[in-house]
Amino acid sequence: MRLTRSRPPTRDAGCTGRCWRASGGSSPTTPGGQVDGSGRTFSPILGPRLDGGPGIAAIPDTENGLLDGDAVWDRAVGPMQFIPSTWRDYASSRADPHNVFDASLVSGRYLCAGGANLRDRARLAAAVFRYNPSEAYASAVLAWADRYARGVCRPKGCRREVRIREVRCSTCHPGPR
Repeated sequence: MRLTRSRPPTRDAGCTGRCWRASGGSSPTTPGGQVDGSGRTFSPILGPRLDGGPGIAAIPDTENGLLDGDAVWDRAVGPMQFIPSTWRDYASSRADPHNVFDASLVSGRYLCAGGANLRDRARLAAAVFRYNPSEAYASAVLAWADRYARGVCRPKGCRREVRIREVRCSTCHPGPR
């Protein structure tokens, strides 16, 4: 999950914190991170089959393959890698897990579930860990959030951090100001 400043992704008035919009465009599971003009990925983004293999959770199918194309095991779907049952719980019936805007909104809803004060570092970390129960994942997401809060990032292949407003999509080259 990569984070970029935006308007609050939730209507939950109890959820407070930085205004972040999540975008999976540069995650390892989103090759190329290419989307069309409406925000839909050019091809479906699917995680591995959650079949209980080494290092993989076992999650039997929860939606007859409707979202992930697999009627035996669930697979995480879309740029935000939602488990189909979680997507169903937090998304509207018209939302598309392969649309970065829909996925970002649903991510905000999920992170803000319960009205957590995400300005509190421990609560933010807990929300991210609930999203994906991996210490390494939570640490990486919080590190990206900190970089964006400082207005800097290190694009893939770049040896130095650069100011966000100076970056063109996924390059190390300064862009227009």
